[in-house]
Amino acid sequence: MDDQLAQTDEVWPAVVEESQTLAAEYEEAGWDVITTTPGDVVPVPQPGDSEVSHVGLDVLVGGDVYEQVEEAVETADFDAIEVFREESNGIVYLAVVLKAPEAKRAICLPLYYRVAEAERLFSLVDEGEAMGTRIRPLSGSGVSFAHDEPELLLPDAR
Repeated sequence: MDDQLAQTDEVWPAVVEESQTLAAEYEEAGWDVITTTPGDVVPVPQPGDSEVSHVGLDVLVGGDVYEQVEEAVETADFDAIEVFREESNGIVYLAVVLKAPEAKRAICLPLYYRVAEAERLFSLVDEGEAMGTRIRPLSGSGVSFAHDEPELLLPDAR
């Protein structure tokens, strides 16, 4: 993630705080919660990508957190999502909760991406491509979460 952007934008700290608040609320309700602040979030495919292997958000997390995510995905069905979205200065900010309600497990992520970097993603979603979020470590392909309602993660005006 662009640390300079995160340091200068006043919305980002509020999104991180919202994500932490959501995690605490789920924990108080008895859920097993994984929380992290990603190292990078990239809308994919990027302009110029010759192949499209994934449409959505590519989220880089530390190896220790990724291991927790991978284990959670292996043992539970993450089939629900809760999203809080804010848009400011051409950036979409998201506090995302990926949920496995039956197992009472959640993954809380504060995310952001630049609208200008996501035009190809928007076009593909508009054409009917499925959108998802892939959480991955620095090396490896990661785990993916499909989104039945991609508009929750997309800007209002596109």
